[in-house]
Amino acid sequence: PQIAILFFLISLLEEAGYMARVVYLFDSIMQKFCLNGRSLIALISSSACAIPAVMSTRTIGNWKERLITILVTPLISCSARIPVYTILIGFAFPAKTIAGVFNLQGLAFMGLYMLGIIAALLFAILFKWILKTQETSFLMLELPDYKRPLIRNVGLNVWSKVKAFVVEAGKIILIISMVLWVLLLLVTSFLLFQ
Repeated sequence: PQIAILFFLISLLEEAGYMARVVYLFDSIMQKFCLNGRSLIALISSSACAIPAVMSTRTIGNWKERLITILVTPLISCSARIPVYTILIGFAFPAKTIAGVFNLQGLAFMGLYMLGIIAALLFAILFKWILKTQETSFLMLELPDYKRPLIRNVGLNVWSKVKAFVVEAGKIILIISMVLWVLLLLVTSFLLFQ
């Protein structure tokens, strides 16, 4: 459901003509980290799941920027990490307020998300110096008119993207889950019979 909601909101912004402007506005900022304006879409998408975020990097023309975006995308905290963060924060931080307004556990949770964003940008700078290319980067796109989104187009777009995610990424997730399950059974049986 989170992937479908993410695709729905992004499709609404694309259909309204707003997403191209976001890409254009953030291109100069992202260039400082050797990323493209289109990398912003992948980084935002990775807060739901890194797999569709990596799939969305196909629109980035420069191979270096595409590779850097793919490498730093998993550093952004995704929704699958929320239960782990909740358990760790509940274990490590007391439930008290700071300055009468801020909850310490809430600040720790926000800090983990900010740490992921900062780490992604810092590693992008590091990869900028490691990966060398003579290819220059430029952003060329058409800024569409603002318009009211057509729900039919949004629905078809969301359906195709969710279907592609379930079919393409679902196979990989299922296979990895089965391998981990078998390994867990082997380790458990080994420990029990020792």
